[in-house]
Amino acid sequence: MNWTDISSIVVGIAGIALSLVAVFQARKANKMAKNANELAETANREARAANKLAEDSNQISLDANTLSNRALKVGSDQTVYHWIPGIENGSVITIRNDCAREADEVSVFIESGRAAIGHGRFGHVAKFREVSIDLTGTMKKIVEQERARRSPAFRDMPVKIAAVIHVAWISELGVHRDETIKQTIDCP
Repeated sequence: MNWTDISSIVVGIAGIALSLVAVFQARKANKMAKNANELAETANREARAANKLAEDSNQISLDANTLSNRALKVGSDQTVYHWIPGIENGSVITIRNDCAREADEVSVFIESGRAAIGHGRFGHVAKFREVSIDLTGTMKKIVEQERARRSPAFRDMPVKIAAVIHVAWISELGVHRDETIKQTIDCP
């Protein structure tokens, strides 16, 4: 055996030793890479959950802003509306917007003794203007029923009907409002 053979054996043994070290280091690196991938997957799941929470938080903020804007509108709308009922011909109910502001989506509901006797919807009621609801047929029936209950001596006397008028509307600033008015209707 000569030097070249011995040096080849030494280099071969060193190569085997280095390859064994490289195999162990590669296994160690693979385990570390596997752990890193698992951590990355966990981080991605957590990031998705955090994004969902952020979306929910943003929606809650938008809802809170909407509520605060609505509260600001309501707080800044200090206009006092007043609705004045009237009677024409004993059967037509008039409702006057006695305010210097206009009203939109006005609904009027009239009841007597917990029974509905009339209603009306009006898209817009200008300031100091009135709307009418014709109750001719309904009032005629109520008057006939009331007179039929009376004794003959009192049947020709005027009939008084206690009515409750509910008015709902949206103010010029977009605030929903309502008012309830008690009114006696004199029917000849």
